[in-house]
Amino acid sequence: MQLRLGSERGTVTIYVQFTTSLQAGSPLDPFIGSASFDESNGNTGTTTNDSFHTNADAPVIGDVITDSHGGNQGGLCTGDLTQTGFTTNLAGQQANVADLTASAVGDLPCTPVAAGVRGPSPEENTACGKSGCPTPISFVFFPVLDGGAKATVTLIFPTIPSTITSWQKTPLFELLGTGAATTQVQVANCTAAHNPSPDTCITNLAKYGSQGVQFTVMVAGSPFDGRYIP
Repeated sequence: MQLRLGSERGTVTIYVQFTTSLQAGSPLDPFIGSASFDESNGNTGTTTNDSFHTNADAPVIGDVITDSHGGNQGGLCTGDLTQTGFTTNLAGQQANVADLTASAVGDLPCTPVAAGVRGPSPEENTACGKSGCPTPISFVFFPVLDGGAKATVTLIFPTIPSTITSWQKTPLFELLGTGAATTQVQVANCTAAHNPSPDTCITNLAKYGSQGVQFTVMVAGSPFDGRYIP
């Protein structure tokens, strides 16, 4: 396990890199992060330090993550940006990431990137509404990149929800927050004056196959997974 601290806009972010032999569905203990700040400012007298602690939700191993194309989920951490693109597929639903154009900010040993399709958690189903999420969750993750660079992500849904009358009217929602605080917001076009999503906007909407829809989106890096449903 490796820990790296990075700062962005006054926020300290802890990245944990680990491997496990646990099977899909296995729970892990919650990650606990602690940070202390020396406020001496070079003084030699009595000084004070501020300490902060935070707990992440207990993670669950969702599925096998490979560094090859075509699986349900893919991911790796690399210094070679030409290896950061992924295609993933679960029963025709796809989350595909183009190669990143910049490396992660901060003192990270490599740039992590992951994408895939998985089933929704109970909290995500609740956030989706009474009927739950209409499709599996498409997700993408990479940290904040140098220069605020964004990545092109293609989200393919082979069928549209039964409540939608045509592919042209299909909305894209992003799930935000974790646990009981999970909520959903609608992602706007990149040309829109207001976008409820903090990190994603739509550049193109197209028909996919006979019954599906394809979104092309621009995604900014963040400490959290981008999670999407139509």
